[in-house]
Amino acid sequence: MEQALIAKLLADGGISALVGNRVFPISRDQASALPAVTFGTVSNVPIYTNDGEAGIAEARVQIDCWGASYPSAKLTAQAVKSALSAFFGTVEGVVFQYVLLDGERDSREGGSNAAEYQFRTQLDFRVFYEN
Repeated sequence: MEQALIAKLLADGGISALVGNRVFPISRDQASALPAVTFGTVSNVPIYTNDGEAGIAEARVQIDCWGASYPSAKLTAQAVKSALSAFFGTVEGVVFQYVLLDGERDSREGGSNAAEYQFRTQLDFRVFYEN
């Protein structure tokens, strides 16, 4: 599921125009170019019926959109939301039944001087997919 979502992000023209191929699992090097996107699974659990696992899972995914400025982080976040919010379909053999935005928050990462400050918009998604 994770690699398919990363492929979906990288294939989106709006995202690639902003970040190129800078979509990283979990973390990125602090010295890497901005804007960029990091991606991590918070939880991933099967959905059950009375007969056991239903063949569907629900994952909570956090996508962090990084920028050297607040507008850059927000623009990247908007592109990610446009690509994923309410998405359903098949990517790299993974059937996504529904992806929904579940939360958004802003933060700022500091360094030893103001030139190292980075802005981040965190997006939380609930991803329902066939497993």
